[in-house]
Amino acid sequence: MRLHRPLSFACQAHAPGRLHAQRHGRDWLRAPGSLTARLRGLGPVTVTRLRQGHQRLRPEECRVLGYPHGHVREVVLSVKGVPAVWARSVTSVTGIKGAWRAMRGLGTRPLAELLFTDRAVRRAPLQARRLAARAPGRGTRQRDWTRSHAEAPVAAHAPTWLRWSVFQRRGEALLVQEAFAPWVLATPVPSLRRR
Repeated sequence: MRLHRPLSFACQAHAPGRLHAQRHGRDWLRAPGSLTARLRGLGPVTVTRLRQGHQRLRPEECRVLGYPHGHVREVVLSVKGVPAVWARSVTSVTGIKGAWRAMRGLGTRPLAELLFTDRAVRRAPLQARRLAARAPGRGTRQRDWTRSHAEAPVAAHAPTWLRWSVFQRRGEALLVQEAFAPWVLATPVPSLRRR
């Protein structure tokens, strides 16, 4: 599948001096491999599924993927009960019936179980931006963040930095977006250990 224009998310370009805990933040936004595996280096990870199903896509997603509707899964990953990452995964209606059909049955398991165990999956380079105050979906993301983890004081600090990449499997694209809580970006990135 040919991808269209890069995502903008109405974001500001990366400005090194503006990212809190600059070095660690850059490391998280560029870290290859499984994000879930890296988060597990900080403690036990749980997945809260917020919503999943057929949706009209955001304009930026339409520009990247080339279609107006798709299958969307949104989750919050928490470390030791503290929200760490908000994630949104988008594929086409044909993709969820074919190459990415296993995504339907994930429940509260992380998407990484599909992405980093299948040699047929290819990943495009990571991109990152700071979310602008009026970025599409930011209000919903903030509400989801606080409702899902109202008992965690740090939940008030919703994600402001987002990274994304496109995965390909059997000709079907899967756009994965991951927005980081500020406390994560201020923490050194754990290395991926071989098991």
